[in-house]
Parts: sequence; structure tokens; C-alpha cells
Amino acid sequence: MKKEPKILRPQINGTFQPFSVDGIRIGYFTVIEEVDCTELLILKVFKRFRDKGYGSKIIQEVVNQFHKKTISLYVRRENKIAIHLYFKHGFWFDNTYKDENKYKMVYNQNIIK
Repeated sequence: MKKEPKILRPQINGTFQPFSVDGIRIGYFTVIEEVDCTELLILKVFKRFRDKGYGSKIIQEVVNQFHKKTISLYVRRENKIAIHLYFKHGFWFDNTYKDENKYKMVYNQNIIK
């Protein structure tokens, strides 16, 4: 039976929030919560724990916790795996953001894509 990651709720904006399984840290994330939006600054799953669904679990946790606000993040254009993961969880490109190296992606449950 696959263990669910233990996720610590963000307590302080901008701090690393570790997540672990059976006491073993498998990654971390960082969010900044503002009045009308939340930004996912970092989502890191350590290499040996990738492709096991942990990134999805973390994104689901962030979406569940901050779903009443727009959630945004930036992702490098060449990071196709992360882009696919974010699309899978309801994020889409913010086409108003222009940068040659990265995309801005957003999630908002109240907006039909």
C-alpha cells in the first residue's frame, strides 16, 4: 500500500515546507499567500522519488488549501514534465505574461478555461 506524503501546512509565507513519507523527506514546496492570490514559488521532489505521484499530491494540497484564490507559478519553458503536471491539475498559461525563458501558469476554479 502506497504511503501518503505527510505535508506540513504553510505557516509562514516564503518558507520551505517539507513533505515526507515514513519520516523520509522526499521534497519541499514554498508558497507566498497574498490578499487575492497565492504564488507557488518552488515545488521540488527529490530525484529518486519522482514518477511516484508525489508532485501531484503536493499540487492537490496547494489547490485544496488555496482554491478560493488564484494560484500562480512560473515554469521554465523547457520543463515539459512540469508543464504537463500543472496542466493535469487545472493550471493554464497566462498569455498576458511575456518572457522568453518561462511561462506563467495560473489556477482559478472560478474561471472557465
